[in-house]
Amino acid sequence: MALKRKAAAFTIVQNEPRFLPVWWHHYAGTFANQDIYVLDHNSTDAECVRYLYNLTAGTDVNVVPVHRGESYNHAWLSETVQLFQRFLLQSYQCVLFTEADEIVTPSPSAHLNLDQYIDQFLARPERCVRCDGFEVVHDHKNEPVIDWDRPLLRQRSLWAPSPIYSKVLLAKVPLRWGLGFHQLELPPDNTVPTDPRLALLHLHRLDYHYGLAKHREQAGRKWCEEDRAHHVGFQNWLAEPAQYEEWFYHPERFWHNLPPLRLEPIPEHWKDAL
Repeated sequence: MALKRKAAAFTIVQNEPRFLPVWWHHYAGTFANQDIYVLDHNSTDAECVRYLYNLTAGTDVNVVPVHRGESYNHAWLSETVQLFQRFLLQSYQCVLFTEADEIVTPSPSAHLNLDQYIDQFLARPERCVRCDGFEVVHDHKNEPVIDWDRPLLRQRSLWAPSPIYSKVLLAKVPLRWGLGFHQLELPPDNTVPTDPRLALLHLHRLDYHYGLAKHREQAGRKWCEEDRAHHVGFQNWLAEPAQYEEWFYHPERFWHNLPPLRLEPIPEHWKDAL
């Protein structure tokens, strides 16, 4: 029987012309291209489609088409990701799933790169790892728009520790997530402790202006009516400027289970991590 490969990373995208290149560049530093998978959910944005084509034509990255008539259906999204994670675990010892605006990286104070962290994880008995979540937040009144060609964290001064982005994403076993991948529905359960050595940097708020434009584009997509009725992923259709700004800095005012952003300076030793 053939031995399993060490580790795979994958994401799922629809129209991510900015975050997908950041995602690939980061994870290509750890994973061989042949071990990177991008599920493309009917992307139509010309820049994103071109980038996906270049990945397919110019690298060994695996671009896998998936289809759903609705752009936003969180139950379908969770099921698709879970099935693909289970599929990859037939060939890999562990799998890392992240969304395109999520960067998983060891804390600089751990003195490990991601490859070394995975080696240690595979040698330990734990079946999965919970990341320590942080939201990178644009102070748009005092900081310029992001320059995507320069190191990103050097352009931002604030982040917020985030329990909802302290996700379980690296695993040796199939996982069953709830909507948004914030919690697990089945064992290994939500008693999985946070590993402070492994961070998740959530980039949704990295750039205020890009985020507003992205929300406007997303608001026009076809949504699952059940998601709309239950406000699942509601932030993605906040496209009116005043409402968007309120949510950007005060998410707890929009939904009872969202914690407030407790902004802190990004430590200097983190600034070169991305």
